[in-house]
Amino acid sequence: MDINLILSQENITKKNIDIIQELYSNNNITLNKYKEWLEIIKKYPNFYLTILNNLNNFKKNINIVISYNNEPNFIILVSGQSNAGGWGSLYDKNNIYDQPNDNIFGFDITNSIWKKASLTDTSLGPENERVPGKNLFAFHFAKHLIEKFPGIKPGIINVCSGGKSITNWALFDKNEVYYKYNLEKISLYNLVQGHYFNIHKVSYHKAISLLSNNNIKINVILWHQGESDNILNSNLDYYNIALNKVINQYTTLNNNKITPFIAGTILDYYKSNTNSDNINNIIRNIKIKNESYNYAELSKLKCNEDKLHFTTESHHIAGKLYFDAYIKVLEKY
Repeated sequence: MDINLILSQENITKKNIDIIQELYSNNNITLNKYKEWLEIIKKYPNFYLTILNNLNNFKKNINIVISYNNEPNFIILVSGQSNAGGWGSLYDKNNIYDQPNDNIFGFDITNSIWKKASLTDTSLGPENERVPGKNLFAFHFAKHLIEKFPGIKPGIINVCSGGKSITNWALFDKNEVYYKYNLEKISLYNLVQGHYFNIHKVSYHKAISLLSNNNIKINVILWHQGESDNILNSNLDYYNIALNKVINQYTTLNNNKITPFIAGTILDYYKSNTNSDNINNIIRNIKIKNESYNYAELSKLKCNEDKLHFTTESHHIAGKLYFDAYIKVLEKY
């Protein structure tokens, strides 16, 4: 982008030019300068700048495009099993935090359209996997995001499925140790390995193709899965490797850009010969090279009688915990 050419085409005052040039050339943007920039951009809706997602020293390779189009500019991919679909929770029509916001979008996979995100329809996940009228931590994550970063318009693309082990996401090659084990696990579902990741991949590309900015990248992955592998006593070394694979798959989907991946620990569950600490300790201790991984500690949140699903209140809290974990990733840069 030629900043001088763009400035010459806009009727912008000298003071505004100075502010814009400073923002454009500086990798460190303060919140006050950011707010000044927002006021300027409102006056010139056709003037776009790629700016940092970091308002206090985040690196330029985690970025968003602020615009005033009626479409998302910050992509959130959500996946996992039933808690990623809000099972066991409810939408509260009397709770202000459960109401739609004009700046939060969801991709309706069934109808292949972006729409205003709502807990009451299919904008936050396919109807057969995320029953409308349930709550969702990702929705509340987005609420905290727009409160913290004015100008961001989150777009949520959710592909989840209840009661599924990680083999429904992880892809193993034939020469890898756990390839046959992964196939044995997926055979229980009569699906192919990586089934839901592949659906997510197709859905993401379709969703992005409908935006005016087709080059927009994934800004964050919100992941919640592990209950089935805990109950089915999956091999723990396998689960550790599989989760690492899933993280790498989503990074590859994002053209290997730094991709914050936030996993949530599963609820404390001790029954028969199962122990959720085993899965949770893997989630807590994942290490990846660029340090863009973090986890939200959700194990102590309130659960329903089945001990597996979050209550409505827990989804509200989880949204904040995911957000806090995301901010900690950004602070590393």
